[in-house]
Amino acid sequence: MSEKIKIIRPQEGFQEKFVRTNVDFCVGGGILGGGKSFAACLSVAEPSQDGRFRALFLRNNLGDAKASGGLLDTFREIYGDAIDVVESGDPRVTFKNSGAKIDVTHVADQSRDKVLQRFKGRQYDFIYFDEGTGFTWECFTAIYTRNRGTSSWTGKVRMTTNPDKNHWLRKFLNWYIGVD
Repeated sequence: MSEKIKIIRPQEGFQEKFVRTNVDFCVGGGILGGGKSFAACLSVAEPSQDGRFRALFLRNNLGDAKASGGLLDTFREIYGDAIDVVESGDPRVTFKNSGAKIDVTHVADQSRDKVLQRFKGRQYDFIYFDEGTGFTWECFTAIYTRNRGTSSWTGKVRMTTNPDKNHWLRKFLNWYIGVD
């Protein structure tokens, strides 16, 4: 009896656009449960084939990433046995075939000085902010400076968010958002 092959792909619409975009900076918003985090985890499939690829997936709270149904479970759902996941401390996802790595962490103290101190010397090709409204402008801009990796697929930032009209992110994106 042959093994059944499981094909995982983005849903048409938001997920497909978010996963396939090649722009350097992309923000995806929408309702709770719309598949934003799933799309973010799926978006590293192609670049993870490069062993030099390094990514950073951030949450405001590390417990959310480790919790049932969080980022680590989503990585396991998508990539299965193709990855190793270390959950202790700051979790890391490693792709077995290439050695590409994804750090999954949080930022408790979001002051610029603390963020720069904590991430000093780190370099990433891809940075993902899960729920962008959980991050301050100072934190975002400090972590953005770490987006300087060496893989063939570098300089990418992705962010997902639920709408919040009073957050800096809304003001940052205002001229991209139509009246409709």
